[in-house]
Order: sequence, then structure tokens, then C-alpha cells
Amino acid sequence: MLKIIKRKFTTLSRLFRSGNLSDIFKVLINPLFRIIVYRIDKISLDSYQHKSNLNSLKLTSKIANQKEMDAIFNKWPDSKEELIRHEQVYNEYGFKTCFVFYNEENNEPVHFQFLITHKDLSLVEQALPFKMYSFLKQPSNASQEWIYTFNNYRKMGVANIAMNDIISYCKKNNIHSIYSHRGINNIASIKMAEKIGYKQVSTAYQWQFFKQKRHQGYYLIKTI
Repeated sequence: MLKIIKRKFTTLSRLFRSGNLSDIFKVLINPLFRIIVYRIDKISLDSYQHKSNLNSLKLTSKIANQKEMDAIFNKWPDSKEELIRHEQVYNEYGFKTCFVFYNEENNEPVHFQFLITHKDLSLVEQALPFKMYSFLKQPSNASQEWIYTFNNYRKMGVANIAMNDIISYCKKNNIHSIYSHRGINNIASIKMAEKIGYKQVSTAYQWQFFKQKRHQGYYLIKTI
């Protein structure tokens, strides 16, 4: 704690000498209050164009059950932080519609993502900021969430190809539009979304005050 205070004091001293009032304000306010900005995107199934697989990787997919998800978590090859985050989504939040994509040659998990639908509304109300998901009031809408590709299979266009199966599932279940959101400065995620066919429909502002974390805070949604 003393190290943090000393670091803040050093930073403020430097900024006061420079006379940069804007940066001084940010340093003083940031620990107490911050605004996080997201873009909310939407893709209409009618406008979706089927993606071609341009590499030799062949994938199979399924909606995984508890045993299959446990197997993925127990042999998780990437960072512990990502493991904890996705275990929480499945086991604590209770979202169970998780599409897992496997390497056809060795049955190794390559990629997974969750789809939240109208039937998950009660779970959304308990675990997530409902304003960000109010579109789920309509049974014809869904939300694509927690997209993850394992490190060994990145930069192979997996998320792009996986969307074909998500779209197919949605069409069979009378879902006409899929939403997704990402940080306004997450350029890599924005490029991926736009490549798939997403278009921004609104901007979300999350106000967080002292000690508030993750999904806590006040939300304002502005349609563009």
C-alpha cells in the first residue's frame, strides 16, 4: 500500500511541475471513478455470408455437456486467468450453451464460444448487467459471448469459420439476429467482428465507482 501511495505522489509531483491539468485530474479521479466504453454489434442471419475454410485444419463441433467441459477445464493448456474466467461462466453463472470445436485429426479442443438466448434471461439478470442484454427479451435474438481460441490454434481464422455452425444452429432455433459486444479500443476484436459481418448498432457506457469490479456499476446504452 505504501508503495502505491509513494508511486501516486511521485506521479502527481511530476505532473504538477509540468502543469498538465488534464493528466493531474485523471490521476486523482481514476482510483475513485472510471468510465468503460463498449461497442455493441449486431449481425442479421439473412445478411450473413457463409465463410470458407482457407486452411487445412478440419473442425468438428458440438454443444458440450458437463463431462466434456470438465475435460477441457482439467486439461487447460493456456493461462490460469483464462481458465478461471471460463470456468466461472459455465459452472458459476450457469450458461450451458457452449459450442466446442475440435481438431478432426486428434480430437483436441481448438475453440469454444457461448450463445446466450432468451431462455437464459434469468441467468443474465443474476450474473450480468441486464441493460447490456435487454435485446434478449425478444426470443428471436441471441448474444455471442466468451469467444476463445486456444493458443496453439490462433491466427488460423478459426473464430471466423466457427461462425458458420453458430448461424446454422440459430436458424434451426428461430433466432434471426445475434448481438456481441467488445471494448471500444479492442481493435483486434473489432476487426474480427467486422470480418464476420457484425455492424455496430449502439455504444454502452459503464460508470464504475470506488471498489466496483467486473460487471458492477451504472450502464447507459446509446443507439447510433
